[in-house]
Amino acid sequence: MSIDFSKKFSNATNNVFEEIVNIDFSAVEVIMEHAISCREVAYSIQTNPAFEFHGCQISTSLHEFRDKLITADSSLRNVYDKSSVVCESFETEIETMIKIMKRKGETQYFKKRLNKLLTKIKDLRRLVEKSHRLILDAKDNKHNIEGNIEKGLSGAEKFCYNNERYLADIDKAKEKLVIVEDSLYNLHDTSHLLSKMKSILMGYEDILLEITSEVYGENSFEVTRADLNSLNLAIDKLKVCHYKFTQRYEV
Repeated sequence: MSIDFSKKFSNATNNVFEEIVNIDFSAVEVIMEHAISCREVAYSIQTNPAFEFHGCQISTSLHEFRDKLITADSSLRNVYDKSSVVCESFETEIETMIKIMKRKGETQYFKKRLNKLLTKIKDLRRLVEKSHRLILDAKDNKHNIEGNIEKGLSGAEKFCYNNERYLADIDKAKEKLVIVEDSLYNLHDTSHLLSKMKSILMGYEDILLEITSEVYGENSFEVTRADLNSLNLAIDKLKVCHYKFTQRYEV
C-alpha cells in the first residue's frame, strides 16, 4: 500500500483526544452558579426600598442575563453529553478495528468506519459551534447589562442622597453585583475554550478526509505491531476522555 493508513489514523486519533482531554473546562462549570447568583441579586434589589424607583432597570437586566446563562449552560451540557457518547463510540469502533486488523488489512471496512467516525466528529463540532454562539450572545450583552446597572445605581444613589441606611444598602448591592463582572470574564474564558475545541475537531476532520481520500483505490494495507500499539494507546486516551466528560455536571 502506498500510504501507512493505520499509523496515520491512530496517531491523529490519539493526538486529537489527548488535546481535548488537556483542555481545562473548569471555567464552564460555574456558569449555572453565576445564573443562580444573578437571580438572587435581582430579587434582593427588587425587594430593597433603596431601589424602589430604580431597581427594576437593574433586576430586569439581571434576569435577562440569567436566562442567557441558563441557555448557554444547557447547550454546554449537550456538548458534554455528546462528547461522552463520541468518545465511547470511538473507543468501540477502534477496538473493533484492532480485531479486524489482526486478521487482515482490507480497506473496504475502514472506508465505511472512517465515514461513520467522520460524521460523529462533524456532529460534535456543529454542537460545539452552536454552544459557542450562545456563549458569545451572552457575552455580547456586556455593554447593555453594565449600562443598565450603572444607570440604576446612579439613580438610586441620587434618590437616597443623605440617607445613610439606604446608601449602605446600595454599597452592599454593588458588592453583590460583582458577580456580573465575574460571569462576563468567565464567559470570555469559556468562549476561548470552545473555540479551541472547535479548531481541534476541524483539524481532525481534515485529517480523516485526507486519509479517506488516500485509502480509496487501495485494496489492502500492511498492519504492524507498532500500529496496533498506537491504536491501543488511542483507546487509553479515549477512556480518559470519556471518564472526564462523565464527571462533569454530576447530579
